[in-house]
Amino acid sequence: MPIKPVLFICLCALMGIIAEGSANAHQLWVEKNDDSYTIARGVLDERLDPYKPDSVMAFVAIGADGTVIPAAKVQRSDEPEMARFRIAEQVSMVAVTCDWGYRVNTTKGKKLLRRSEAKKEGLKIISAFFSTQYSKIFYEEGSGNTKPAGLKLELIPLKDPLGINEGDELPVQVFFDGKPLANVVITGGSKEEIPTDNNGVGHFKITKKGKILLMLGRKVPVKDDPEKNYHLYSTFMVFEVK
Repeated sequence: MPIKPVLFICLCALMGIIAEGSANAHQLWVEKNDDSYTIARGVLDERLDPYKPDSVMAFVAIGADGTVIPAAKVQRSDEPEMARFRIAEQVSMVAVTCDWGYRVNTTKGKKLLRRSEAKKEGLKIISAFFSTQYSKIFYEEGSGNTKPAGLKLELIPLKDPLGINEGDELPVQVFFDGKPLANVVITGGSKEEIPTDNNGVGHFKITKKGKILLMLGRKVPVKDDPEKNYHLYSTFMVFEVK
């Protein structure tokens, strides 16, 4: 039976949204080079994308002794398309927060616009949201690696991920607003799905060496805000199995 024209148009629009969403999916991590830590946005080990450095809202570094390195010892430099931090001390883990701003999902794909701006352009809006991302990256074994970093949406390893070997299992607990987030699904780097239990704990099987990325997204509905329907929080955890 032939597809009706209206249905065909809707299907095409939906496929466009799915395709653009996949193509523009961004991950967040931190690249280390000696004492320099560059906030990276893109796809881990595949591509780096430019961004406005003032999108980086917070950067926390944990020292080898498990304590936070004072802000006075962290030097920030904002370059045209990225932000970079320098720390002279030994670092075991860093955590970063980025606000990427307003977006709209439209029949022509995702656009980096406020709802009011999209309306002025005559776009048909499906939903509008604000995007915030968090990321934790581990560099050295340390007592602070299993402690919360104070992120709104956070993956907390219950074992030091840098002490894990290929074939081991890494328990990870999800927290949102300081409370365990039960019955959600963490995504592994190869799109493994890791469900959490009633305590927000999921168990990730280490099946390979190299860089590992875990991620989780959470949509929180927003009321009484004409610019967005929901706030999209995404969080990442990156470590390397040697």
